Amino acid sequence: MGQEAKKKKINNDLIVRNKQKFDISKFHPKVQSILGDLKNRKGNVNHSEVIDTLLEKGYVDEKEIVQIFSKEFNIEAIENLEEYKISKELLELIPRRICERHVLVPLTKIDKTLVVVFSDPSNIHIIDNLSLLTGCKIQSVVACKSDIKNVLSKCYNNQKKLDSLFYDMDIENFGFEDEKAVNLDKEEEKQQSNPVISFVNLIFSDAIRLKSSDIHLEVYENSFRIRYRVDGALHEKHVLPKDMAPAIISRIKVMSNMDISEKRKPQDARLKIRLDSKELNMRVNSTPTVNGEKIVLRILDDSSLKVDMSLLGMENFQLKMFIEALQKPQGLILMTGPTGSGKTTTIYSGLMKLNTPDRNISTAEDPVEFRIHGINQVQMNQKIGLDFSVALRAFLRQDPDIILVGEIRDIETAEIAFKASSTGHLVLSTLHTNDTASTVTRLLSMGVPSYSVADNTSIIISQRLLRLLCNKCKRPIHEKDLVNLEKLGIPKEDLSLYTIENVYDKGSGCSFCNNLGYNGRIAVYEMMKITPKIKEAIFDDLPPMELKKIAIQDGMITLRHSALTKLKEGLVNIEEVIRSTMFDN
Repeated sequence: MGQEAKKKKINNDLIVRNKQKFDISKFHPKVQSILGDLKNRKGNVNHSEVIDTLLEKGYVDEKEIVQIFSKEFNIEAIENLEEYKISKELLELIPRRICERHVLVPLTKIDKTLVVVFSDPSNIHIIDNLSLLTGCKIQSVVACKSDIKNVLSKCYNNQKKLDSLFYDMDIENFGFEDEKAVNLDKEEEKQQSNPVISFVNLIFSDAIRLKSSDIHLEVYENSFRIRYRVDGALHEKHVLPKDMAPAIISRIKVMSNMDISEKRKPQDARLKIRLDSKELNMRVNSTPTVNGEKIVLRILDDSSLKVDMSLLGMENFQLKMFIEALQKPQGLILMTGPTGSGKTTTIYSGLMKLNTPDRNISTAEDPVEFRIHGINQVQMNQKIGLDFSVALRAFLRQDPDIILVGEIRDIETAEIAFKASSTGHLVLSTLHTNDTASTVTRLLSMGVPSYSVADNTSIIISQRLLRLLCNKCKRPIHEKDLVNLEKLGIPKEDLSLYTIENVYDKGSGCSFCNNLGYNGRIAVYEMMKITPKIKEAIFDDLPPMELKKIAIQDGMITLRHSALTKLKEGLVNIEEVIRSTMFDN
């Protein structure tokens, strides 16, 4: 449908908006409990906060919310907002701060009617204010909040503003304020008064818009580089003169309450920022290098924790196995995989399912990444002798039901964890191993008795994260590339299931995926349930490959097999399968 046809359609569909009181409870059965929690914590609560909480907890997705608003107010839902070209004249009708604060954007103007896209059209007051501000009748349409934010970001072009701020900076004379909680939504006048503050804040907002997990600020001999990790891969965003580094690094250290005079030793800290009425925590680390300090910020977004565990990416039978292990009154659940493979998200999603008033849950973590109400979390501190084994001993005197040990690193921690799991406690922990079978070998080599591993372990789960192909620009695989499937270890009799109709490759990139070709990640799992056959194999001290073969005979699917399922579903490409999983010998 062309642009003029779309405008005509909206014009024909113009209606008088519904001013009746909106019933927020229509969104989800959990709304009442969420309202109660928010009122207890904050007092006054608006619809947007309730909806944001529903999204963060995974109860609904944005498309469901859009459809509810569309039906409730009898207004049009815009599915492909990026297809509309929004003119500069339209943007000038509504100030940028209003658009960004209330997540709205003017779409088109027809005579004296201004069509505005809202993420929340139930806000009657903002609609009335817009009418007074523009002198137009406001016609509401609705779209996903993330789509509106993407359009706003492209319209105002943060990159150009970053570049201009760079040239405005005064290296010799910069100032900053010590802020315990940094609000990125503060008045623009304050940010403009100090280019360094504005520059750092825009780096943060740009990283969040791109859904980055980490921000890297690196000093080299003649340059200062800023990179974002998006969907597991680092992307270079800015290369600045080295002289810019001290001002920017000092600003971040002050925001994080680090010692700005200490440049010779690594430092760890936390930083809380507020953007669009949403608080995000960052874990900050500074490390001295030969050219200066390197800063890495890990963005900790607790909205990634899934209350609805079906969103974790597990196959149905895997999800059933995981829930069964969680529901056992005792036993050890082990998560394995390299750093950044999503272990924390999976294990905390399991804890959130168990987090009820009748259970005492204690965690020993290094560091505490997500802070969750109802769970007793303890931060390890080696300087005062508080390590995992010390915390575990304390937990056992605290009448625990469920214990999380951040990582089993030594025999002492392993022995206490297995002892706790054998005496009526459910224990969850992690190990850095390549797969489920090698986890057993690792525990035995640490000195844990084979009978303890066999009798007290419920399930071992290994996982990896694969980058999802962008749905907007992915392309069917070329027929000549089908030969690469043989490298994946697919049995010849199954090769016919992988065709150019259901196997896709990365496209050239588009605005939806920030020209990366990938958009988001999905986890793949290998789950070894400790069955009688597996127990016998552990007692016999069989090598990992033999243990793996027995587990496969018992119904386990390997990481490679799980990744191939995502390939066949058109979610990932061959490159991701090869990059993230090992060949099954």
